[in-house]
Amino acid sequence: MFHRRSVAAVLPTTTNTIISNNNDINDTSIKNKNCSNEERIRNESTRNYFGQYRNQKKLRPQPKLQHYSLIIIILIIIVIILLSIFAVILYHYFNTPTNSKDCQYFEENVKSEYPNSKSIFNCNTQFGECVWFYPFQFFHCGLGKQFNSMLQYMEQQRQSHSLWMNGPPIPLPYVSLPNKNMTISMIHIHKNAGTSLVLQLESLVRRHHNKGQRYFIYEPPTSINKFKIPPLQKQDNYEKLLSRQQMRNFVKGAVKYRPLYHSNQHTMFAVVRDPIERFISSIGQASGAYGSSHNGIGPLLRQQCISSSSSRQETLRCFINLVQNNSTWVEVHFTPQVYEIAFVTMNLNVPIAIFPFAKVPLLLKEFHADDPNRKEKHGLIHREDPILQNMSIHDYDEQMLQSVCTIYHIDVLFLSSIGYSTHCDVFLNNTTT
Repeated sequence: MFHRRSVAAVLPTTTNTIISNNNDINDTSIKNKNCSNEERIRNESTRNYFGQYRNQKKLRPQPKLQHYSLIIIILIIIVIILLSIFAVILYHYFNTPTNSKDCQYFEENVKSEYPNSKSIFNCNTQFGECVWFYPFQFFHCGLGKQFNSMLQYMEQQRQSHSLWMNGPPIPLPYVSLPNKNMTISMIHIHKNAGTSLVLQLESLVRRHHNKGQRYFIYEPPTSINKFKIPPLQKQDNYEKLLSRQQMRNFVKGAVKYRPLYHSNQHTMFAVVRDPIERFISSIGQASGAYGSSHNGIGPLLRQQCISSSSSRQETLRCFINLVQNNSTWVEVHFTPQVYEIAFVTMNLNVPIAIFPFAKVPLLLKEFHADDPNRKEKHGLIHREDPILQNMSIHDYDEQMLQSVCTIYHIDVLFLSSIGYSTHCDVFLNNTTT
């Protein structure tokens, strides 16, 4: 039998359940509302933060375009400076004498490339009568390094048309020797039998029809108002005045002796002399001897130092003092020998065959001279004054010897470096110890 329960009995439970559910819903809503409020507050805080950041970013000063341009310009300048420094380093590496490739020690360069070839030009062999010399290395790497500034001075004088004013033109003859299978060229060092050798090389061309020319590498300027020197005569194709670049190209062809020469190759040689002996000859020449009568210096030298009442010793001492006070640049014949070699070689690292003065007859014989012992310029003939004609090295006293050796200290070092002895060796030894 079905019993109806009392509504009152059931209702409280249902009501309680509904109320409870309503309370849960309300709690959840409140919680959700609280969460929504917290999230909203959080979001608003975030928006406010980023809004302030954006506002600050907008207010922050931005770099202008010109600032970037300035930075780019500075970087370009730095790059240019670095490239310039690199270029200078490369230039000095390939052109300065401090490179090991240019400053190899002399023993490596003086060896003959063909030691068994029989020629007096095959230096440093049993057949050769000469010594190989590299003027570039001497002045930039060797004993002559302290005198390198004088080469710069000489070049400045040349460029300013002041070098060896009113002096004779500087020749550089060359000739091919078919019977010797070689081509030679000659550096004319004044007062070292240069005229005799130059004329004999000309004879090989004119009389024996050998191929050759007499180049002139420098024609000193003349003082028009006081002295007039006849201009360089170019009567035929044998004589030719070279430009600086032509001269440089010719000198580049200088090589050591070899059995076979190419068309642009030649062995360049020079004759050297004891400075004490050469100074006596230079005095006679510079005082107005043949070939120097128009130099403008001769009359002044004679007026200063030559007197009928003076002895040879007094005259010699006067000339020494004059050159000491006015330098060796006063007249070309007083120029140190190694400077004349350097002038011709133009700072190029080329070998020069150096012969001592005593070997001049042998050279003339090699060039088929009729009389190898003949002198084209003899002091007794070409010196104007008798006191100069009779002057010799025996007229030096010790003080005068030391003075001349000091004047030509560079030549003493040069000759010592290639093993040639001079009257100055005793003074050189005293100064180096």
